[in-house]
Amino acid sequence: MHMQVTEVKYYSYVSKEGGRLLTSVYRKPTHTERYVPYHSHHHPRTTMGVLRCMRDRARDICHPTKMQQEMDHLNQVFQANEFPENLVKKTLTTHPLPLLETSEPQQLDEAPKILCTPYIKRLSKKIAEFCVPLGVKPVFRKREL
Repeated sequence: MHMQVTEVKYYSYVSKEGGRLLTSVYRKPTHTERYVPYHSHHHPRTTMGVLRCMRDRARDICHPTKMQQEMDHLNQVFQANEFPENLVKKTLTTHPLPLLETSEPQQLDEAPKILCTPYIKRLSKKIAEFCVPLGVKPVFRKREL
């Protein structure tokens, strides 16, 4: 079996086996496999967003014959980054919901009320619980040191 390997951009790895092109996720040789640790002081949406983004990237790029190998790799990597095993397995096996397309743009009666504040573990959750009943959308950003 003849195999030819080609790098395409920085995200896809293409190999030719038996006349078929097989794609998988490309990683630079210097890639460290480090992502945002699960127990870091980042908003939970940020840490989960990294996991879901990597899952979606693999689903978009990988050929079906390479998919299980990539999911196994992501499972090992995220457990090494302190993510709980059950959370990683659940997220990697869940299919993302398709985006809803709306035919008409939504009309806003008034400007939305938004509170933008740095994310601080435990405190930000209490701020969000306080804001939501008042109709204020809390937005948490990275804390500047």
